[in-house]
Amino acid sequence: MYKVLIVDDEAVIRRGLSRIIPWEQMGFELAGAVGDAKKALEILEHTQVDVVLTDIRMPDICGLELIGHAKERQPGIKSVVISGYSEFDYAVEALKLKVENYILKPLDPHKIREIFEALKKVLDEEQR
Repeated sequence: MYKVLIVDDEAVIRRGLSRIIPWEQMGFELAGAVGDAKKALEILEHTQVDVVLTDIRMPDICGLELIGHAKERQPGIKSVVISGYSEFDYAVEALKLKVENYILKPLDPHKIREIFEALKKVLDEEQR
């Protein structure tokens, strides 16, 4: 099983992503679902995570900054960004960080499943 860490300052989004998406069916387990980047970085200090699923705009550290720190700690980590903003600057920065996908809110559970099923194939290939 691959580990996914959910980071979003909106509790409703965290709960929804944790409960609605059938993570285990898709080959993932939750490493955590936290409300800010600082807590996410604490988890990344002691837990190997395969994918971080993060919101862009958060009060302390933005999601893109979190991805940069995550890649410093765990160079092979994959990332998926969720955002309520379709601003071009965010998309450009996400591309620079080699983000696997960028999902706009409101979130579509079917789209998330598709993204993570494809991501699992990539992770499986890397394992081989």
